Parts: sequence; C-alpha cells; structure tokens
Amino acid sequence: MKKIIALVSVIAMLMSTPVDISAISSVDKIYGKNIHETSAAVAKKRGYSSAVIVNMDYSVADGLSAAALAGKTNGVILTVSRNSIPSGTMESLNGVKNVYIIGLEEAVSKSVEDKIKSKGIKTKRIGGKDRYETSLNVAEEVKEMSGNNLSEVMYANGKIGEADVVTASSVAYKNNTPILLTNGKTIIPKMKQLSNRAGRRYLIGGTAVISSSIASEIGNAERIGGKDRFVTNQMIVDKFYYTKPTAYHIVDYQDYKTAIVASSISYTEPIALVADNNNKATVIKGAKKLTAVGNVSQKLISRAIYICNGEADKKSKYDYSWTKNKYIAHAMGGINGKTYTNSYEAMTNSYKNGFKVFEVDLISDDFGDLMACHGFSENSLKELGLPLKYATKTPTASEFKKQKICGRYRTMTIDDILYYMKSHKDMYLVIDIKSKTESNMRDSYSTIIKKATNAGVIDRIIPQIYNYESFNLIDNMYNFKSIILTCYSMKNINISEITNFCKNNEIGVLTVDGKKYSSNLLSECKKKGIKMYMNTYNDQSTVNRYTGYGVSGFYTDFLRP
Repeated sequence: MKKIIALVSVIAMLMSTPVDISAISSVDKIYGKNIHETSAAVAKKRGYSSAVIVNMDYSVADGLSAAALAGKTNGVILTVSRNSIPSGTMESLNGVKNVYIIGLEEAVSKSVEDKIKSKGIKTKRIGGKDRYETSLNVAEEVKEMSGNNLSEVMYANGKIGEADVVTASSVAYKNNTPILLTNGKTIIPKMKQLSNRAGRRYLIGGTAVISSSIASEIGNAERIGGKDRFVTNQMIVDKFYYTKPTAYHIVDYQDYKTAIVASSISYTEPIALVADNNNKATVIKGAKKLTAVGNVSQKLISRAIYICNGEADKKSKYDYSWTKNKYIAHAMGGINGKTYTNSYEAMTNSYKNGFKVFEVDLISDDFGDLMACHGFSENSLKELGLPLKYATKTPTASEFKKQKICGRYRTMTIDDILYYMKSHKDMYLVIDIKSKTESNMRDSYSTIIKKATNAGVIDRIIPQIYNYESFNLIDNMYNFKSIILTCYSMKNINISEITNFCKNNEIGVLTVDGKKYSSNLLSECKKKGIKMYMNTYNDQSTVNRYTGYGVSGFYTDFLRP
C-alpha cells in the first residue's frame, strides 16, 4: 500500500490546474480517454511545425523509432489507427506543413495519408519490411537531416525491451538520437555502418534484452540497464540530463505508448515510470513538480507524491501494533448468551472483560447516519427483538435509537461508539459495512472519516475490506493506519494473488473462516509478513489448535482475552 499523504481528497479532484502540495510546487495532469486523445493533449502543450504520425494500436515499435525524427523536425508524435484518423489528431495537424508517416501501408493506410494530404500538408512515408528495418530507415533520415553526422545512437530490443527503452524516448527526442531496434541477438548490417559514424553508441537494457554478442559486434558501446525498468529509468536520467531535473512527467509504468508521445514535452522534464504498488520510482525523489501524463490513476499520483516527498524513506506509517491483541470482539461482543447485538452493554461488558479491539456492523439510514446493527432481515430482526417492519423500511437512526435489543440492550449509532472511544484511548474499532455497494461504502466511510477525525480517534479506526475494489475505494479516501482484508464474501481464494496483494499494499491482516483456511495460505502469510485472523470462534480447544498452527488472532463472542 502506498503511503498516501492526507491530501488524497484534493488530488482526486485534480484535472489540469496546478495545486500546491508539500514539497511539490505543482501537480498537473495531461490526459485523454485513449492514446489518440492523449497525444493530441500533449501536442497542445507546446508549439510545433511538423508532426510524426504513428500507429501504436498493436505495437509501440514505430513510436520508438519516431522520437528522434520528431525532435529533429521540431515536431510532435501523433497517433492514428490503420484506416482512420481520430478527430483530435486531425485538429492537431492544423497549421502543420510537413508530416512524416512511420510504417508502410500495412501500418498506416494510403487512405489515411490521402486524408492528411487533403489538408494541404506535405507527407513523407518512412517504413521497412519490419520494425527493425523501419527504425534503420528513420535513423538514416535523421542522419541525412543532420548533415550525415550523428552524435549518438541507441540500440534497443524492439520486441521485449520496451520497458527499458520507453524512458529513453525523451532523450531520443531532445538529442535527436535515433533508436535502432533489434531482436536482442543480432543487428541489420547497415545498422553497424550507421552507428560507426556516430560519436557515441548506447545499449539500452541488460544482457537479457540486448545480448553481449551485439555489444561485441558494435564495439565501444556503453550499456545502460538496471535490474528493472525503474533502475534503468534512473540511469537514463542520470546519464543524459546533466543537471538533476526538478520536474518530471510521470507515466504509468506499463503505459509505453504515453511515455513515447510525452517525449516531445520532456526536454527538461524527463519521463518517470511509476507504479501504484511500490516505491521503486526513486528518480522523482525531491522533485518540485510532477505532471501526470495519460490515464494515470489517483492511486499512482498519490504514490508518486509519497515518493517525491521522501516519505518512502521513512518508517512505515502503518501501525498494526493492535494485533498484540489475540481476540476481536465480534459485533461488539456477546452478552448473556446473545450474539450480534452491537449494543452498548455488549461493548462496555467486553471492554470490562479485557477486549481492546472491537468489530461493529454498520448500516446507513436514508440520511447517511450509521446504525450499529447486523441486519434488517426478518430473521435478524426476530433474533434481536426489533420491529419486523424494518425488513421493508429501514428505520432512521433516531427511530432506531429508541429501540432496545431483546427488550433490554441499548442500540447505538457510530456517534455513541466514537464518544466511548474518546475516553477509552486503548480501544480500536474494526468497521464492517453491511451494504457493500460502491456508493454506500463511499458515503459510509465519508461519514466515518469526518466523525472519527472530529472525535480524535481516526487512527484507531480499522476498515475491513472485502475485495480488491473496496481497497482501492477506501485507500483513496483516507490514509488509515491499518486495514484488514476479510474473505467472508469471496467465493474462492487464490493464495498467491491474495497474499501478494496484501504484501504489495501493506495490508497487515488477512481474515478467513475455517472453510477458507489452509496450511498453504497460512504459510504464505507468514512468509510475507501478514498476520492471519479467523472468524468467528467461541470454542477454546479449536482456537488453541489454530493458534498452535500459527494463526495470530480470532474474532469471538464469548472467549475472554
């Protein structure tokens, strides 16, 4: 989980207006619904006299070839499909006199070229029988424009090396450095002839993508490649940006297309690949400005800000110290043999008996007030001794507060529980929202965040999430100190997937029931630093058995701490 600073609610509203945030002077956003709209949006950010047209619907190879040519001609990279030109691309061609089309007609059809020509634009098509020959022919064009002299060239893998080379596209643009694409093992002979005339030669990527045999054949080439795309990104910036940049264009680490079209605006503000589930994009640490380009999620923006401001170097802000408590009082704990009461008496009796961590069931009324109740089905209402009419019409919180559970126990709202927590400073509250629709989850947590913050107990609120989507929703609303992933609404569990999700997002507790428990799941949790809790158990011998296996804790109604 990324450590999101408390400004996530502000970030979520960002479109393209700079906003002052901590050490970052501004955050901007350049985006479109797809790569075509994004390329047009990028073009609007700068002046240009030409354009390079590429089709990246199925491959980014031609886009990599285009970067140096676009830089040499003071152009931008615009995208098309094989047989159509998006409206944004057509609009971006207004006032352009020269257009270079990358690829043969199998990539960009003659009808597209004719439509460009109909605007009075001069076109030139540069292509080859494959991506490798196309990159060579583009490089030859750049060389000719440069008086047959090239200061440098880059070699890259045109099939599996995109992750490494996309961040070099901004260097290709600003330095007019052709990118020669290879299959990673061999090169076209003419490539060697061309690169021999260049002052410097670079291999982008490790030996797994650009073999040592290519290095030997080229001779006197510098390799730039790290253990992953993030390290390579850092190395490219360190090598080719001679003073440390203070501004970056951040792109989703898997969005190669956007990284390429953004090259035309990255002359002084390099491209930085950022993931939303790790802190590897250290290249942006200490930056004063970040501009998100493309379809960048708010999670990723928050992660980037977190890294930029140096938070990734600090000790985790997450606090799972409450897990020293073995037991969680289920539905505020049982009382006099009754379960699921979520009542005031259950809460105070459980606290008296030593419980510090409580789980509460919450249901919203039509006005957004949250009632502590397990449900309003007929069976639940009968068990709780509440009016059966609530099965068809949810009561208001004020009406609910007038009722007594089983004729004797006081009902509660979230306000009552938070008030109790104010004077019981070692009490934690696990939240179980009974209606799990996205809108209800958002509304309910908005209420909880506001009221718990005002009560000064927000750091002791522990959301329970039920799937990956609910994590994204809640995580984008507030930087809670801890989160539980509970599996009771999941049909099946993929052990590797769910434990990796918890580890990557720093979810410290996974809750399962007996049916979903397995020794393999527990083993993976232990390996990845995740504590397993189980629900709901009231038999001491069963709890002892699971404790012996290594389970950390249990939801219970009647067992005492």
